[in-house]
Amino acid sequence: MLSSQGGAIPPPLADPAFLGYLHAKFEGAAEERLHIVYCDAAQRYLHDETFVIGSSRHLVLKARPLVHRALSIGAGSLIMAHNHLSGRCRPSPQDIHATHRLQELGAALELTLIDHLIFTRERFFSMAAAGLLA
Repeated sequence: MLSSQGGAIPPPLADPAFLGYLHAKFEGAAEERLHIVYCDAAQRYLHDETFVIGSSRHLVLKARPLVHRALSIGAGSLIMAHNHLSGRCRPSPQDIHATHRLQELGAALELTLIDHLIFTRERFFSMAAAGLLA
């Protein structure tokens, strides 16, 4: 059972089945992965995919291909999720910076970042619940 490190998350994201589904995307991974859930403007599911596979210590998010992919699907909002192999269930300064950068770019294109979730083996952290999204 996953437990939250970031406080109460928005009700649609608090669904244990949804969180379990996302958590399963990282089980057994030997590297950090970024998984994206694309939603429409009303935050209804459209598609999801593993977008970036990094190394055992980090991953690099390129905003332009992510925004391009989201727009090509017709997304109006998205949820980012990635894993921390270290077991540290808190965003790094790089995580926060990349999230804010993507949030600003998305806002200019009417693409809302709903949340950025960080998963470890037993916990998850919601940047939205922690007040880290603008």
